[in-house]
Amino acid sequence: MEQIVHIIPLGWEYDRAVLPLENLKAHRIYVIVRTKGFPERAHYLAKLQAWARKSKVETRVVPIDSFRDLHSVMKSVSEIIVRELGEGNRVYVNVSTSGKVAAIGATLAGMAHLPPNRGMVYYVAALDYPTDREAQREHGLAKGMDGDPLPVPIFPLKLPSPDCQRVLSTLDRAPGGELAYTELLRSLGDGAFESFAAKPASGNEGRPERTRLQVTFNRRIVAKLVSDGSVTTVARGKNRSLRLTGAGRQLAALCV
Repeated sequence: MEQIVHIIPLGWEYDRAVLPLENLKAHRIYVIVRTKGFPERAHYLAKLQAWARKSKVETRVVPIDSFRDLHSVMKSVSEIIVRELGEGNRVYVNVSTSGKVAAIGATLAGMAHLPPNRGMVYYVAALDYPTDREAQREHGLAKGMDGDPLPVPIFPLKLPSPDCQRVLSTLDRAPGGELAYTELLRSLGDGAFESFAAKPASGNEGRPERTRLQVTFNRRIVAKLVSDGSVTTVARGKNRSLRLTGAGRQLAALCV
């Protein structure tokens, strides 16, 4: 049976997190928040968890600093969306409950992975912004919800081909964002990409097949990613590597 899932990057908000859940319903919520060293965030998380227990809504906390870590926000939201859609569920992403970094990251993940008929990215307009400390502790920085949650218009963000995505995500996990061609080819072969599935023999016997794999890798992947500005090539003697650029690292966060 289809379930309704909400993703909530959380900062200093309560009403903006809870009221849409009552309006749109929820079976499960993912709260993206780092509370260590941030007592105010811990306060609002505890309030949200108390509401969820009372309302019998499953809560999963993702301990990421949604105010600073754009890469991790994009990666986590992308992973959640892809997993929940794969299980046949509907996904809603709240971009009004944290800072600008979280809103940007969550929106980009939605553009990359969320079809318009399987959920939405939404913003909650507030009724008021209390200045009294006690009212802020009760409601968050914003009080109430002015009308229904507002759908954020998004357009599909076209990601690279699956084999290019595999290379980007593999590089993203590598120290320094760099790996040799041989390691990347092995990752593609392990990932069941048919064009790279061959296991060439060692020595002269396997040289033609190794050459074919290198040519295919250069033509289909390296040329595309270099042209897009996602990677640079690095020569180390006779060996060559790929290294993520800054833009490539952010793109890799969306490749799950």
